[in-house]
Amino acid sequence: MNYKQTFNYTLLAAAMLSFLPSVESAAAVQYNVTDLGTLGGSYSQGLGINEIDEVTGLSHGLDNLANQAFLYGSAGTAQALGIVLGGSYNQGMDINNFHQITGQASLAGNSAYHAFVWQNAQARDLGTLDISTGTGSSLGIGINDNQQVAGYSTVKGGTAVHAVVWTKGATDWTINDIGTLDRAAGTGNSQAKGLNETGQVTGFSTVPGSTAQHAVVWTKGLSNWTAKDLGTLGGTYSTSLAINNNGDVTGSATTALDAQQHAFVVQSTQTPPTMTDLNTLGGTFSEGYSINLAGDVVGYSTTAGDNRQAAFLWQSGIGMQDLNTLIDPASGWRLLEAHAISDKGHITGIGLRNGEKHAFLLTKLTTDTTPPVVKFLITPAAPNASGWYSAAPSIAWTITDPESAISSKVGCTPIPAVADTAGQSFSCTATSAGGTAAPVTTPSIKVDTALPALAGVPASFTQQATSLTSTTVNYALPTASDATSGVNLAGVGCAPASGTAFPMGSTTVNCSVKDNAGNGNSASFVVSVADLIPPTFPVCPATVTLAEGQSLPQPTATDNLSVPIVTGAPASLPVGTTTVTWTARDVAGLSSNCVQQVTVTASTTPTPPPVSEAITVTKAQCKRTSVISGEWLVQGNTSIANNNSIQLYSTATVPPDPTLNKLAAVAPDAKGQWKFQAKVGPACTAPISLRSAAGKVMSNIAVVVQ
Repeated sequence: MNYKQTFNYTLLAAAMLSFLPSVESAAAVQYNVTDLGTLGGSYSQGLGINEIDEVTGLSHGLDNLANQAFLYGSAGTAQALGIVLGGSYNQGMDINNFHQITGQASLAGNSAYHAFVWQNAQARDLGTLDISTGTGSSLGIGINDNQQVAGYSTVKGGTAVHAVVWTKGATDWTINDIGTLDRAAGTGNSQAKGLNETGQVTGFSTVPGSTAQHAVVWTKGLSNWTAKDLGTLGGTYSTSLAINNNGDVTGSATTALDAQQHAFVVQSTQTPPTMTDLNTLGGTFSEGYSINLAGDVVGYSTTAGDNRQAAFLWQSGIGMQDLNTLIDPASGWRLLEAHAISDKGHITGIGLRNGEKHAFLLTKLTTDTTPPVVKFLITPAAPNASGWYSAAPSIAWTITDPESAISSKVGCTPIPAVADTAGQSFSCTATSAGGTAAPVTTPSIKVDTALPALAGVPASFTQQATSLTSTTVNYALPTASDATSGVNLAGVGCAPASGTAFPMGSTTVNCSVKDNAGNGNSASFVVSVADLIPPTFPVCPATVTLAEGQSLPQPTATDNLSVPIVTGAPASLPVGTTTVTWTARDVAGLSSNCVQQVTVTASTTPTPPPVSEAITVTKAQCKRTSVISGEWLVQGNTSIANNNSIQLYSTATVPPDPTLNKLAAVAPDAKGQWKFQAKVGPACTAPISLRSAAGKVMSNIAVVVQ
């Protein structure tokens, strides 16, 4: 249900389709205009006002969809009432002097619309006349200081709508059907549109035996409500929308032959009640929405040609005035409808400004003897400790003058983001009828939003390790510059720092710098510490001559970081020349080769019979230091001490190629004792195997791995 009656819009089709600009005749400025804003959307409408300039109405939110009730008061902005009865729609219609608001809201699921009373963030569902089923819809339109609400509700079954009055009792609100003009037959429709402090209610009702509707005033008797038909202006239709505390009523009615529809006043002192035609602003339509104790009426009317509508103020002895002629023409407002006027003459409604329809509040002007008050708001309020803003602050100016309109402003344009500056101040001054305010100047604002620049950041590089644990690395520090606030005294910092120990592997060095405004910049590079030098064979004869049966000596390899493992010993050498390649490999996996041409000459002495050899392993252990290395100790005895060597292998059995998987080759001493010990040896394995130069083989030698 809409909050106001459907009118004879055949008369207003042209007026509702366009609001063409026009120039009003000059008049003395009598009102200040306040934009009540919105709840985030582009539309709002003021519908009710009390004597302390609190306003309620409806507004769109950010989505510009469902109407939302608002309260405008001492906070200075429209505040949403929130989810009132559980649904997504609500609107405020009227507000009393105890901050109570009545209106209509949808229930959860938007299944129905009920009247409500809201106060202190709490809402009460006033229900409907169809109490037995809990269905139907209702709307609260007017509320007085005696906690009575006037409005209307669907009756049981939903076939008709009746005017109702809700009254606050000791514990709850009760609803009363105040009927229609055809009370005897119990038929017809009616709606209550307003009430006064004495409990009189006004609205409209269908007349007996007809669908036509007339304006009505209801008065409560001892046992029931009586309805008084206020008639029309000669046509078939009228509705009353407001009643003041004297009992005076305003609304609209059609003229003879329903040719036009005009605002009217019915004064309570007239007997019988007689409608006074308030005429229009030149068009064919006007409607009175509200009347105060002084008898002043506000509403809206079309102008000549019905091509524009304007809010009006009607006063006895003066007549109807376009409210747009009573405000500052430089305000930018086009006042479209005036919906409510307080007893002190303040007015709310809806107007067009900057392409949007917003609720407004008109307050009466007083004689202005003081210039405007100019204030600024810098957001954020304060810079950092060094006096700089690292994010561009905004500057908003507020210019207030409760006595007269602002006629001019200089330097008061809002600044959404102050540009980078080493120091700048901003000033604003404004003029009203009370004079020109002295310039108000902000403090000097220093802004630097740009990051400091970093130059000379080293490229990633690799440095030769000097040990297996850590290596000292030196690099050149980057440089920094900042054009506005300058580089912070701390300068560029990098971690890990140049000249400190870096572990083996890759390390990311992070460098950062801040300017005096607190803006930070960073860069990084990677330092890799690695073994880049392969092992070497200091002595490696290119040619070797051996007698048949003589062992080939293994060359010794060295490395800058670890003890390399040498492999490549042949299982046996035939008579003649054989190419033997020895390989030395360090813990980093780097290797080098030693190539020998070994010539074996045939023996002139008969081959001695094979010698029986006994080998025992007295200790085999390995302490794991990493995944690629360990500390080895393998020792034992052999019964053949001379011209013998023991080959150890990291596999459980001796490989077919005796040069593979070799841990070491060790020679026994004169007593036949042998030992392999390496602080930095290859990875620990278990079990291992061995083979002696005399041919003895042992497999699956258990190793204690620690």
